[in-house]
Amino acid sequence: MHHFQTQTCTVLFPFSPPLFKERLVSTAFDTPHLLFALLAASCSHHARLAYGSLSEVEKTTLEFTNLAVVGLRAAMNDANELHSVETAMTAMTLCTNDICDGNLQSWRLHLTGVKELLSTFFRKQQDSMRRSDPFAIFLAKWFATLDTSAGISGLDNHAVSNGQYWSINAKKHNAGAVDDFCGYSLELMPILARLGTLARSQQPRTSVSSDRSLTDASLSPDVNVWDEARMIEAEILCLSNMFASEPTSCLEKGCTEESRSTHQAFIYAALLYLHRRIQLLPKDHPVVREDIAGVINAVEEIKSFSTANILILWPLFSAGCDTDDPWERSFIQTRMDNMRTLGMGNFTRAKELMHQYWNSGSHLRWDVYFALSGTSLVLF
Repeated sequence: MHHFQTQTCTVLFPFSPPLFKERLVSTAFDTPHLLFALLAASCSHHARLAYGSLSEVEKTTLEFTNLAVVGLRAAMNDANELHSVETAMTAMTLCTNDICDGNLQSWRLHLTGVKELLSTFFRKQQDSMRRSDPFAIFLAKWFATLDTSAGISGLDNHAVSNGQYWSINAKKHNAGAVDDFCGYSLELMPILARLGTLARSQQPRTSVSSDRSLTDASLSPDVNVWDEARMIEAEILCLSNMFASEPTSCLEKGCTEESRSTHQAFIYAALLYLHRRIQLLPKDHPVVREDIAGVINAVEEIKSFSTANILILWPLFSAGCDTDDPWERSFIQTRMDNMRTLGMGNFTRAKELMHQYWNSGSHLRWDVYFALSGTSLVLF
């Protein structure tokens, strides 16, 4: 558990409060299935740091994962444990492990299970929501961040919720601040969920279209979609200037500035998503180029090897796939490589897919390209 507490936890939750990390570990010692899930995460992270196939570590990871799954199933059959935060935390850890390993076979099953567990938990706690355990709220944000990421990662994915997540309403929790888990304002979360839904509504119109044909009148968004897109764009721009959560939960010097930068990266990535997938603008359109430049400029404000980079996989990948500029591609690739050195398997898989898209020379948008090839990805 020492490796998990000192290394794995830091890369999974770079801005999260030390109190959360300490409680997560202490809770695990009293909850065997959670302990096994965290040990599996730690072993898996250790294997990725080694850049190789370490058979013994992989075997141990599998053993811990199986023990966690067995314990989780038993807990879900126990009325006293079914609706506990610890049970949901185990499922959430297993789901996150799948994504960080680049294994997307079972992540959605775990994510759907977590939603059901948390929905029941918060429904039971509704009368005392103002006094909700911060540990439970952090778990809800963990789920919400992962779910939102799923909804905007590709056409074949959809969030299992609608962007409204129980007790983490932004008006009650640091409205106007950059959240210390997801790296952007919670007020942006439902907007991202709406963007994902709206983009999927455009899917039949764009699934077989080349990048050039996206500007044809026959493929332009209808009036209602265009009007909604303009309203969403205004909402995104209103969230541009956010302050860091206080007191800052990150001990690294410069954390406050970096949290603002991660938020800005998401703002411009959201605009890029809107302009490319909803307004169907081509990648060489001046507005799209401004969005990509905005992402790059925000990322440049983050130190090259700062763990803050871990939070911005979606902005990096989106900008990387939508630019043909050699310098921008090189810059984004370097940032991804830096995060791979921290043992983030999701960055490894994302980089491989980005290279696959570049090498294909396809005129399809990247989300359409991967949907047609049957490739699933979650940019978390």
